[in-house]
Amino acid sequence: MIKRTADWLHARRDGKGGFARNPQALDSFGAASKAVTDAYIVYSISEAKQSGFERELDAQEIVARDTQDPYILALSVNTLFNSGRKDSGYAAAKRLASLQDPSGGWKGANHSITRSGGHDLHVETTSLALLGLLKSGQFDDQIERAMEWMMQQRRGHGAFGGTQATVLALKAITAYSSARARAMTPGTVTLVVNGKEAGQLSYQPGDREPLTFAGITKYLKPGKNHVELRHTGQTPLPYSLGVTYRSDQPAQSPDTKVNLSTALARNVVKQGDSVRLDVTLTNKTDQGLPMTLARIEIPGGLQFQTWQLKELREKGLIGFYETRPRQVNLYLRQLQPKQEVKLPLDLIATVPGEFTAQASTAYLYYTSEHKAWVPGTKITIE
Repeated sequence: MIKRTADWLHARRDGKGGFARNPQALDSFGAASKAVTDAYIVYSISEAKQSGFERELDAQEIVARDTQDPYILALSVNTLFNSGRKDSGYAAAKRLASLQDPSGGWKGANHSITRSGGHDLHVETTSLALLGLLKSGQFDDQIERAMEWMMQQRRGHGAFGGTQATVLALKAITAYSSARARAMTPGTVTLVVNGKEAGQLSYQPGDREPLTFAGITKYLKPGKNHVELRHTGQTPLPYSLGVTYRSDQPAQSPDTKVNLSTALARNVVKQGDSVRLDVTLTNKTDQGLPMTLARIEIPGGLQFQTWQLKELREKGLIGFYETRPRQVNLYLRQLQPKQEVKLPLDLIATVPGEFTAQASTAYLYYTSEHKAWVPGTKITIE
């Protein structure tokens, strides 16, 4: 499969160091620029160790010298090291290291191959930068600061954002762990919470599993808490602190680009009847938006109808859907400027009682930190 894919890409070369694009792409607002697309394709080819793309590699050497976009530059650094062009790789890595933000990450990129923005774009760029600098064998200070930043970006359930951000982050963390394991010396980490020792863990060279402190609730107090890690050892260690909480309606991001509304046609129905849930998704901006996701929560006692979801997809109102017991996820490939999309869901009342759904949300799939939230709908089934 890899060979067939490489052969197909070889046939799509444009003779100028890039690749011919399909003008009939399904998601015009979600398409990455030619510069990003070309850089990502050549990076992928180099990761798969495929040959026959010398002109494209030459083009990436020029890109690595000229681009001011840290995402494209990070792709080029990886490509050059993967392809054995070490001199060009070191020069590009030096440029990349100089672009590191004081926070430890790499910011300032325009967009990624998935047209990510905001938090996800920062994670993707920093992950690729970490991978490139690790391949150089240099820039230890920048690498350590980047890893510290990276470990602070972890979201709930082990994700770092969207799919692309999470996969690249895990790839960078794995590469970092492997590199540091080879140079690791024994050490001990002590956790102190509000002046009291809450645990102590030791590690040996070659250990790969994370050191995890759990059950520290009894050391916490209302208001401000002071959490301290004391480390004895020669090998720097990244760390993270995870906090989770629940809310009936999470705070809406002021930077969200979409609006969402949900409304039941009736709030009291009889068992066996159907009731319509109107879902309205609106592009707030004057620009087209890429992949947008609406997570619609269904009150207990009501059941969605799969045939209707298939019909919405066949009519082109949605690009894809997936379901959970009380949740319908609706994917739209793109939203036109100021476009309003109305999606009807006819729900069947199956269980008597009073039910309140969780809050529903909508957001750009690859900018998941900026969410629109609406209160959960309520229903009484007699």
